[in-house]
Amino acid sequence: MSTWVILGCGYIGTRLVRALLADGEPVLACGRNKEHIAELERAGADAYFFDAARSRAFTYAMSSLRSPIAVYLLPPLPGFPGGEIVSRATAAALASGANRFIYLSSTAVYGEGRDGETVDEESQIALSDPDARPYLSAEGAIENARANGLDAVILRLSPVYGPNRGVRERLLGGTYRILDQGQHVYSRIHVDDVVGIIRAVVARAPVNATYCLADDRPCPQKEYAEWLSEHLETKPPTSVPSLAPGMPRRRVRNRAVSNARLKRELEYAFRYPTYREGELAIDRELGVEGKAVEQPPLVIHKLGEPDKPAQKTGFRRLTVMRTELSPGSEERISSAGETMLYLASGELVASHGEKTHSVTAGDLVEVPRLGLHVKAASEAPASLLIISSPR
Repeated sequence: MSTWVILGCGYIGTRLVRALLADGEPVLACGRNKEHIAELERAGADAYFFDAARSRAFTYAMSSLRSPIAVYLLPPLPGFPGGEIVSRATAAALASGANRFIYLSSTAVYGEGRDGETVDEESQIALSDPDARPYLSAEGAIENARANGLDAVILRLSPVYGPNRGVRERLLGGTYRILDQGQHVYSRIHVDDVVGIIRAVVARAPVNATYCLADDRPCPQKEYAEWLSEHLETKPPTSVPSLAPGMPRRRVRNRAVSNARLKRELEYAFRYPTYREGELAIDRELGVEGKAVEQPPLVIHKLGEPDKPAQKTGFRRLTVMRTELSPGSEERISSAGETMLYLASGELVASHGEKTHSVTAGDLVEVPRLGLHVKAASEAPASLLIISSPR
C-alpha cells in the first residue's frame, strides 16, 4: 500500500489527511505549523515538520519512502522564481519513485471573464493575468516533470467552501459584498468533493491528466448570496460596482467552470452537486440550524400533445431550445429568468430537492429557481423543449 504524502496541511490538506486516516490509509502529513502537525500525528498520521522554502525540504520529507502518492497543496510562495518550489517537490517525487503526483492549481489560470462564458480544460489560459501567473508557472514545472517521467495530475480548483470557510463566514461577519448587483456567474466546490476527487484521481485518472474542479451549479453571485442570507437569517450583502469613478477597477471572474471531463473519466458522483446540499451539510457538521428554506412543490402541467406547447407557458417573450437525451443520460436544467421544460417524447425522472417526480410525454414542468436535475428512462431516449423567458 502506497503512503500518501500530503505536502501542505492547510484547510484542504487537513480534511484529506483525516479522510484517509478514517479509511486506514498510511499518511505522512507535512507542514510548517508544529502544533497543527502534532494534532494530525495524534490522529494517526506520520508527521513531518518542514519549511517548503528550504532547498532540500521535499527531499528530506520523501527520502525514506518508496513509490508514494504525493499531493501538493501549498499556495504560491513569494520571493521565488515561478515554479521553483513545485520543481523541487516534483524532483523529490521522481527520486522516490512516486506512483503519482497531484498538483492543486486554480481556475485563476483562465484570467478575467466578463461574459459568463463556460471554461474547461481546453479553454485558453491567460498568460498575462497577474493572478494566473503563479499557477501557470507551477503548471509549467509540472509539464517539465511529466517530460522526465513523473505521472503528474493537475487539478484546477474553483473557489472552495466548507465548514468555517467561504461566503458563509463573510456573510455572518458582515464583510461579504457582491459585484455589480450580483449579476456575474461563479462556480464553487465543497471541500469534501475536492477530497473525493483527489482520491478518485489516484484510482482512475489516466496518466498526466488535467481536470477543472467545480460543482454542477454555476450561478450568478446574487442567487447564492440571497439563498444563503435567507437560510442564515442574516442581512443580504450590499453591492459594489466593479468600476467606479476615482476607484481602482475590481477584477471580475464572470465564468462558469465545466466539470464534464472529471465526471466522465473519473466516474465521480458529487456528494454536494450544488451549494444548497453543501451548505445544509455544513449546518449538520457545525451543529447549527439555518432557517429551513423550503422549495415550493414541483409544478407539472398535463398538456397532452398540443401543436404549439411554447404558447401554453404564457410567456410574452421566449426562447426555445430542443434537447435530446439518450437512454439513461442526465442533464441539469438551469433556470434563467422563468423557465419551463416540455417533454415531447420519452420519460424522465426529475429530482427536486430530496424528491423525485415522474415526467411523461406531454408534461410541461415549471423549472424551480435552483434548477432541475432530469434523467431519461433507461429504455428509450427523451426529447424535450427548454422554454425560457428572460426576467
